[in-house]
Amino acid sequence: SPIRIALTGEEIAKQAVWVFECDGDEQATAFFIAPGEIITCAHSLALNPHIYHPADFTKKFKVNLKKIDAHRDLAVLTAPPELTSIIPLPVYKGPKIADGTNVILFGYPNHQFARPVRIEEGKIIRTFPSSAVSYLETSTKIIGGNSGGPLLNMKYELVGIAVRGLNGNVPLNQAEFLAVNGTEIDAML
Repeated sequence: SPIRIALTGEEIAKQAVWVFECDGDEQATAFFIAPGEIITCAHSLALNPHIYHPADFTKKFKVNLKKIDAHRDLAVLTAPPELTSIIPLPVYKGPKIADGTNVILFGYPNHQFARPVRIEEGKIIRTFPSSAVSYLETSTKIIGGNSGGPLLNMKYELVGIAVRGLNGNVPLNQAEFLAVNGTEIDAML
Protein backbone atom coordinates (compact mmCIF):
# COMPACT_ATOMS: atom_id res chain seq x y z
CA SER A 1 0.00 0.00 0.00
CA PRO A 2 1.17 3.59 -0.55
CA ILE A 3 3.00 5.41 2.21
CA ARG A 4 1.13 8.46 3.47
CA ILE A 5 3.39 11.52 3.60
CA ALA A 6 0.92 14.28 4.52
CA LEU A 7 -0.93 14.86 7.78
CA THR A 8 -4.72 15.05 7.77
CA GLY A 9 -6.43 18.28 8.86
CA GLU A 10 -7.34 16.69 12.18
CA GLU A 11 -3.74 15.55 12.76
CA ILE A 12 -2.45 19.05 12.01
CA ALA A 13 -4.98 20.52 14.46
CA LYS A 14 -4.08 18.02 17.20
CA GLN A 15 -0.37 18.88 16.98
CA ALA A 16 -0.97 22.65 16.61
CA VAL A 17 -3.20 23.08 19.70
CA TRP A 18 -1.32 23.33 23.03
CA VAL A 19 -2.04 23.96 26.70
CA PHE A 20 -1.24 27.54 27.77
CA GLU A 21 -0.36 28.25 31.40
CA CYS A 22 0.94 31.06 33.55
CA ASP A 23 2.01 31.21 37.19
CA GLY A 24 -0.92 30.69 39.52
CA ASP A 25 -4.13 29.10 38.35
CA GLU A 26 -4.24 30.53 34.83
CA GLN A 27 -4.71 27.81 32.22
CA ALA A 28 -6.05 28.19 28.70
CA THR A 29 -5.59 26.89 25.18
CA ALA A 30 -3.23 28.22 22.51
CA PHE A 31 -2.56 27.27 18.91
CA PHE A 32 0.08 27.85 16.28
CA ILE A 33 -1.03 30.38 13.68
CA ALA A 34 2.34 30.77 11.92
CA PRO A 35 5.75 29.14 12.35
CA GLY A 36 6.89 30.05 15.85
CA GLU A 37 3.77 32.13 16.62
CA ILE A 38 0.82 31.18 18.78
CA ILE A 39 -2.48 32.80 19.64
CA THR A 40 -4.40 32.68 22.91
CA CYS A 41 -6.78 34.97 24.79
CA ALA A 42 -5.45 38.18 26.30
CA HIS A 43 -7.45 37.55 29.49
CA SER A 44 -5.37 34.40 30.10
CA LEU A 45 -2.05 36.25 30.30
CA ALA A 46 -0.19 36.46 33.60
CA LEU A 47 3.37 35.97 34.83
CA ASN A 48 5.66 33.33 33.32
CA PRO A 49 3.61 32.25 30.27
CA HIS A 50 4.48 28.83 28.86
CA ILE A 51 2.99 26.10 26.72
CA TYR A 52 3.14 22.34 26.63
CA HIS A 53 1.57 19.55 24.64
CA PRO A 54 -0.12 16.67 26.49
CA ALA A 55 1.81 14.20 24.32
CA ASP A 56 4.80 15.15 26.52
CA PHE A 57 3.51 17.25 29.41
CA THR A 58 6.92 17.23 31.13
CA LYS A 59 8.38 19.59 28.49
CA LYS A 60 7.25 23.16 29.06
CA PHE A 61 8.28 25.94 26.70
CA LYS A 62 8.47 29.60 27.68
CA VAL A 63 6.65 31.94 25.30
CA ASN A 64 6.99 35.70 24.92
CA LEU A 65 4.33 38.29 24.25
CA LYS A 66 4.56 39.75 20.76
CA LYS A 67 1.28 41.65 20.56
CA ILE A 68 -1.82 42.04 22.67
CA ASP A 69 -5.22 43.38 21.72
CA ALA A 70 -7.29 43.60 24.90
CA HIS A 71 -10.30 44.91 22.97
CA ARG A 72 -10.45 41.73 20.87
CA ASP A 73 -9.19 39.66 23.84
CA LEU A 74 -6.41 38.16 21.73
CA ALA A 75 -2.66 37.84 22.22
CA VAL A 76 0.07 36.72 19.83
CA LEU A 77 3.09 35.08 21.43
CA THR A 78 6.38 33.81 20.08
CA ALA A 79 7.46 30.25 20.77
CA PRO A 80 11.07 29.12 21.12
CA PRO A 81 13.03 28.17 17.96
CA GLU A 82 12.74 24.43 18.65
CA LEU A 83 8.97 24.68 17.98
CA THR A 84 9.15 26.36 14.57
CA SER A 85 8.55 23.02 12.86
CA ILE A 86 5.00 22.80 14.30
CA ILE A 87 2.57 23.08 11.39
CA PRO A 88 0.24 26.04 12.02
CA LEU A 89 -3.50 25.98 11.52
CA PRO A 90 -4.66 27.39 8.19
CA VAL A 91 -6.96 30.41 8.39
CA TYR A 92 -10.26 30.32 6.48
CA LYS A 93 -10.26 32.98 3.74
CA GLY A 94 -13.62 32.33 2.06
CA PRO A 95 -16.97 34.12 2.16
CA LYS A 96 -18.56 35.22 5.43
CA ILE A 97 -19.32 32.29 7.76
CA ALA A 98 -23.05 31.55 7.57
CA ASP A 99 -25.34 30.74 10.48
CA GLY A 100 -25.75 26.97 10.70
CA THR A 101 -22.19 26.24 9.50
CA ASN A 102 -20.74 23.08 11.08
CA VAL A 103 -17.71 23.77 13.28
CA ILE A 104 -15.28 21.93 15.55
CA LEU A 105 -13.90 23.37 18.79
CA PHE A 106 -10.48 22.19 19.99
CA GLY A 107 -9.22 22.96 23.48
CA TYR A 108 -8.12 21.98 26.95
CA PRO A 109 -10.90 22.90 29.40
CA ASN A 110 -10.14 22.02 33.02
CA HIS A 111 -6.98 20.37 31.77
CA GLN A 112 -4.88 17.95 33.79
CA PHE A 113 -1.48 16.74 32.56
CA ALA A 114 -1.82 14.04 29.86
CA ARG A 115 -5.50 14.44 28.96
CA PRO A 116 -5.83 14.66 25.18
CA VAL A 117 -7.36 17.64 23.44
CA ARG A 118 -11.14 17.99 23.79
CA ILE A 119 -12.89 18.09 20.41
CA GLU A 120 -16.54 19.04 20.13
CA GLU A 121 -18.60 19.48 16.98
CA GLY A 122 -21.39 22.02 16.76
CA LYS A 123 -22.85 24.78 14.64
CA ILE A 124 -22.59 28.53 14.30
CA ILE A 125 -25.77 29.88 15.85
CA ARG A 126 -25.29 33.48 14.75
CA THR A 127 -22.68 36.06 13.89
CA PHE A 128 -22.79 39.61 15.18
CA PRO A 129 -20.64 42.66 15.88
CA SER A 130 -20.14 44.05 19.38
CA SER A 131 -18.00 47.11 20.05
CA ALA A 132 -16.59 46.86 16.50
CA VAL A 133 -15.47 43.23 16.99
CA SER A 134 -17.02 40.39 14.98
CA TYR A 135 -18.20 37.43 17.08
CA LEU A 136 -19.48 33.94 16.33
CA GLU A 137 -21.94 32.34 18.74
CA THR A 138 -21.51 28.58 18.70
CA SER A 139 -23.43 25.61 20.05
CA THR A 140 -20.17 24.02 21.23
CA LYS A 141 -19.62 24.42 24.97
CA ILE A 142 -16.76 26.76 25.81
CA ILE A 143 -15.62 25.87 29.33
CA GLY A 144 -12.93 27.50 31.53
CA GLY A 145 -9.55 26.58 30.04
CA ASN A 146 -10.97 26.48 26.51
CA SER A 147 -10.27 30.20 26.07
CA GLY A 148 -7.93 30.67 23.14
CA GLY A 149 -8.99 27.41 21.53
CA PRO A 150 -9.48 27.34 17.78
CA LEU A 151 -12.93 27.04 16.26
CA LEU A 152 -12.48 25.25 12.93
CA ASN A 153 -14.67 24.53 9.94
CA MET A 154 -15.01 20.98 8.62
CA LYS A 155 -11.86 21.46 6.50
CA TYR A 156 -9.95 22.20 9.74
CA GLU A 157 -9.47 25.86 8.83
CA LEU A 158 -9.60 28.49 11.58
CA VAL A 159 -12.86 30.44 11.64
CA GLY A 160 -12.79 31.70 15.25
CA ILE A 161 -11.05 31.80 18.63
CA ALA A 162 -12.97 30.80 21.78
CA VAL A 163 -13.21 33.73 24.21
CA ARG A 164 -16.33 33.42 26.38
CA GLY A 165 -18.38 30.64 27.93
CA LEU A 166 -18.83 28.89 31.27
CA ASN A 167 -16.42 29.99 33.96
CA GLY A 168 -18.22 29.09 37.18
CA ASN A 169 -19.80 32.53 37.57
CA VAL A 170 -22.59 32.19 34.99
CA PRO A 171 -25.42 29.62 35.11
CA LEU A 172 -25.60 27.32 32.09
CA ASN A 173 -28.99 28.70 31.02
CA GLN A 174 -27.50 32.22 30.82
CA ALA A 175 -24.18 31.31 29.18
CA GLU A 176 -23.22 32.44 25.70
CA PHE A 177 -20.50 30.50 23.92
CA LEU A 178 -18.64 33.10 21.89
CA ALA A 179 -15.63 33.06 19.61
CA VAL A 180 -13.90 36.06 18.09
CA ASN A 181 -14.30 35.77 14.32
CA GLY A 182 -11.10 34.57 12.62
CA THR A 183 -11.26 37.63 10.36
CA GLU A 184 -10.19 39.68 13.41
CA ILE A 185 -6.71 38.13 13.26
CA ASP A 186 -5.84 40.08 10.12
CA ALA A 187 -7.11 43.28 11.73
CA MET A 188 -5.00 42.57 14.82
CA LEU A 189 -1.80 41.71 12.99
